[in-house]
Amino acid sequence: MAAWCAIDFANGSANPLSYAHNLYLNGELVIDLVIPDGVTSIGRNAFYSYDSLTSITIPDSVTSIGEEAFYGCTGLTSVIFENPNGWSMGGEAIPAADLVDPATAAKYLRDTYIFALTRE
Repeated sequence: MAAWCAIDFANGSANPLSYAHNLYLNGELVIDLVIPDGVTSIGRNAFYSYDSLTSITIPDSVTSIGEEAFYGCTGLTSVIFENPNGWSMGGEAIPAADLVDPATAAKYLRDTYIFALTRE
């Protein structure tokens, strides 16, 4: 999974998930994604339009999330940030309260925060 996170797709349609809408790992459909600890960034459009994805856990090691990384993930209902503090988009701070609640964080990653996010 770490290798997939490192891919920086030029746009959403360059990502095969935008057509397949599913990701299999060792023959199993991945619906609950746990980003491996040690991953520091999630690439642009990495999970773009991945409809089957329902939940994500983002470890403290992640300090950047690329543009539209989770945009259009219509099944995404829960995102857990191990560290919701210090995130920003385009220089504007994102309130930790927006990222503490898993349902609210999912909505933001899926629909609102389509530009790159960084954490100091």
